[in-house]
Amino acid sequence: MRKLAMALLLSATLPAFASVESDLKSGSSAADIIAAATASCNGAACADQAVADLIAAGVSIEVVLAAAIDSGLSATQAVATVTTAAVSAGKSVEVVITAAIDAGVSQADTVAAVTTAVISAGKSVEVVITAAVDAGISQADTVAAVTTAAVSSGESVSTVMAAAQDAGVSNTVIVQGVTNAGTDTATVQAAAASNNIAAADVIAGTTAATPTAAAPASEPVVVIAETTPEALP
Repeated sequence: MRKLAMALLLSATLPAFASVESDLKSGSSAADIIAAATASCNGAACADQAVADLIAAGVSIEVVLAAAIDSGLSATQAVATVTTAAVSAGKSVEVVITAAIDAGVSQADTVAAVTTAVISAGKSVEVVITAAVDAGISQADTVAAVTTAAVSSGESVSTVMAAAQDAGVSNTVIVQGVTNAGTDTATVQAAAASNNIAAADVIAGTTAATPTAAAPASEPVVVIAETTPEALP
């Protein structure tokens, strides 16, 4: 039923792409098209092209993402592939994030995959931070996920902090998010200094990122009873 619904929707929105339209008319779904494209050349690049063609043809991001996952791509690979095509087509990154979360992809995996794709496209991670926050993900969680993916892609923590500042995130929350990503103290301090983040904000951010230790149980009060010495007989 799901494939039939996709096929009907796609057949109504793909008049410009004869080959895709022909596949749909023969009963193929978007997922079938992506899977066949990947198998035909045994590589992810073919899936990228199929997704790009579907988006360029006007198919909604939600439908394409669901189809990419149904075709056998992992959730993160599907999100990254759709993000790359969406950015190339001038689509909103926020739409991809919302669609991914609605499809059951975790917030952290969604933001990380989108970040990786955006960096590969030569764009600033500022667009990811803004889009993720607008999609309802907390600023601290967004900065943490972006930091993890950006560093893995060769970007510096300082660059992430600068992008977060441009996206309107407070300095304290920036430090909190970067620290939550597992960044060591020295790197956090150096990156903060390069972005003119005050020491007070660094302390507040790292404190917020560190779980508060349980308050120690109150120590028992030892009462020493005073005794009156007895008079010797």
